[in-house]
Amino acid sequence: MSVKSLTKPEDLLLITTTVLGFFFFFWGINSWKFSFVGDEWPFYVYALNFTVHPHPLNPLSFSGVYGTHSPLASMYQVLFMELFGINNVAWRLSNIVLIFPLSFFFYRWIKLSFNKQTAVLATILMQCSFFLANFFKIGYDNPQSLTLLIICFYLAATFGKSPTKKLGLLLGGILGISFYMYFGAAFPLFIWPYFLPLRNQIRNKATRKAIQSLIITYLLLLCPLIFQIPALLNVRDALGQPGSFHLKSNIIYDFLLFYKNHDYYYNHFITGPYLDSISQVFCVIGTILVLFRVRHQPYLFFLLSYISTVIFIGSTSADGSSPVTRGLFLLPFGFFFAGLGLNTLRETIKGRVISFAFCWILILAIATLNVYQSQISIFAGNTIDYTGMSLILHSLQQNQTAHKEVIIVLSPELNINQYTWVLPYMKQAYGLKNISYSLLNPSQLSCSETITKATLLVFNYDHNARKKIQKLTCGTPLTSSILSPATTFY
Repeated sequence: MSVKSLTKPEDLLLITTTVLGFFFFFWGINSWKFSFVGDEWPFYVYALNFTVHPHPLNPLSFSGVYGTHSPLASMYQVLFMELFGINNVAWRLSNIVLIFPLSFFFYRWIKLSFNKQTAVLATILMQCSFFLANFFKIGYDNPQSLTLLIICFYLAATFGKSPTKKLGLLLGGILGISFYMYFGAAFPLFIWPYFLPLRNQIRNKATRKAIQSLIITYLLLLCPLIFQIPALLNVRDALGQPGSFHLKSNIIYDFLLFYKNHDYYYNHFITGPYLDSISQVFCVIGTILVLFRVRHQPYLFFLLSYISTVIFIGSTSADGSSPVTRGLFLLPFGFFFAGLGLNTLRETIKGRVISFAFCWILILAIATLNVYQSQISIFAGNTIDYTGMSLILHSLQQNQTAHKEVIIVLSPELNINQYTWVLPYMKQAYGLKNISYSLLNPSQLSCSETITKATLLVFNYDHNARKKIQKLTCGTPLTSSILSPATTFY
């Protein structure tokens, strides 16, 4: 979508839907409901510490969050904190804005390989995705990695058609940077089918120079690893380890993720199949069409990439099913399958006005269904509901308005104790300056002026704490709030 072509209807349409997609992804970004999934807050703490106390570091390493993530990913988050302040919105916004490059390069990739009609519909389905809308609210670096993968797919498809030194330099550079991102070391295993056409051009001197440019650029960016050999173990851990017992079932399950999610525990604000029920129908149609058209190169390359991605993700996930943090990388294939199926249906309907109206009615229905899944059904009480830490944050927000101190009563054996260290950071990130809280063991509860004036928070499954509060007689009724999270872990 060059500047000169912005008057094209499909470009104007995609600019509009991308902006709408941005607001859909942004919706609820600062809500307590999306405040905690378990392990994302160390990313905030790392970015916060660097913003406040800048120091020299090696971005091309794995010495960042958890000692397995690259500081390069955190530097991207730091940029947003520098621009918009050290707060929750700035941190999570760094992922939300990725909908713009993600849409641009996904559209270009599908259009280059197939046609603009399918590309437009597939891109809009991606922008409607409840999965991406919810997952991108988490402060992980996975969305950065997914965006880089789509860029690699587009560049690889372009390079396979017309290899040049400039393209080789660009693709090699993106692959090299991706190596330091989550799952990025595996990207060559996903995009390799798009290099197949180069077999017939290998005798061409220009083609050989283009390939050399790609390989040399890629290897140059990997050179820093020579001085940090132990970091390669971090790459292995990031990619995962084969689970021999679950290997076969994992791969089969991953082929079905668009229709059934076998994850043993729904989290990350995702529940159920990766696609909504309407998109699933078109995904089936699109998959069948790809299988029937596999003799044509674009469909063959796409199918081989899909199969390679599924096999790699399935074979390196040691659990009984692939987690959503990895299944995320399968979504672009689902959007294409569904977009292809929808476009095929549109083409079979006679009458331009009727087919156009029918297509957009379906898209509106899909968008509505995804909004419902993203904002309502995920917190309906029969899916993942709220985490304990998010409920604590919500209580802090409520009591700040009421100007009351909060005392969180926790028995020492509860799993959630290992996460309470992030509460000061959550309090700062959400702007809760005028509320104080404390953590208290039930055995430490005794009548005092502080306790009688404070709000006591206790979890419904913390029986020791609840009994202690019930037995406590302080001459005045105690104000307590029972929190009922969906999980007893966090």
